[in-house]
Amino acid sequence: MTTLLADLQSLFFSAAVGTVIMTLSTMLSLLKQGKARYAVVDSQGKKMLAHPYKPWQIVAKEYKDGADAAYTACRSYENSKEWLQLSLPLMWTFAIFGEALPYATQNIVSILTFALSAIWFIGNQMYTTGYTAEKPEGRATGFKIRTTAFRVWLYGAIAAVTCYSVRHFGLYDLP
Repeated sequence: MTTLLADLQSLFFSAAVGTVIMTLSTMLSLLKQGKARYAVVDSQGKKMLAHPYKPWQIVAKEYKDGADAAYTACRSYENSKEWLQLSLPLMWTFAIFGEALPYATQNIVSILTFALSAIWFIGNQMYTTGYTAEKPEGRATGFKIRTTAFRVWLYGAIAAVTCYSVRHFGLYDLP
């Protein structure tokens, strides 16, 4: 292995682990959605919800509770996907440019990136579980945890890119 590749692997290890666990969390939400959808069957075991899934599909009254649970799981999964798409670029931007922050070291940035990814994972799992429970209001705690990690990445990435730009263009000599 080349020294450059080994250095890049070391540098981006936390962001790569974060990508894997955050994507895994969203995949688990997808599986939960599929399980809820395929659980709606008639007395002969025939699936009552069409594939591909059409949330607007009209189902018989006796399958309404199952169809509602499948819809809730679908919404939870869609939200999980949306937040993954918003979070990953910011997580990577923070991981790459975080060291530009005054007094930040790459080790601190890597630990923070890994920790925030784990927090995002936990929050997303709590969100999905809470959303698909009998009362979707249970998703609030997980949502707050997940968005806290997102906000740290957002503000951290903005600050880091700003500090990098200031140094890069020679505008000011930051510590």
